[in-house]
Amino acid sequence: MSSYWLPIHITSCQYSAGANLCMPHTCDIYTVKANDTCYGISQAYDIAFTNSQLISWNIDINRGCDNLELLVDNQISPIPTNVVDGTNTKCGKYYEVRGGDTCAGITNNLGIALSDFIFSIR
Repeated sequence: MSSYWLPIHITSCQYSAGANLCMPHTCDIYTVKANDTCYGISQAYDIAFTNSQLISWNIDINRGCDNLELLVDNQISPIPTNVVDGTNTKCGKYYEVRGGDTCAGITNNLGIALSDFIFSIR
């Protein structure tokens, strides 16, 4: 389902634990190059994000951001490997629903508007 088919105001949000949710694509995929730094990558994007944000989006980058040489020729902000075949690959972030989750809680924790919330039930 694309965001174009969602109503402006969602009054009911139904999903199942274990369902994968797709958030709209909000970031570019970047291929790490030799001698890259987190600061250099952020400069390439007009410093649109902080080093801390870049690190939080990519589990392969360590807290000091001093292991980029191990990631040369790899993409950062990649698609997780545990998504269902046919899932929208233009997601900026993925989230796996857990028992007890609510739409309001998920959107609040991920910092997105409910009207931007894209979901699929499998």
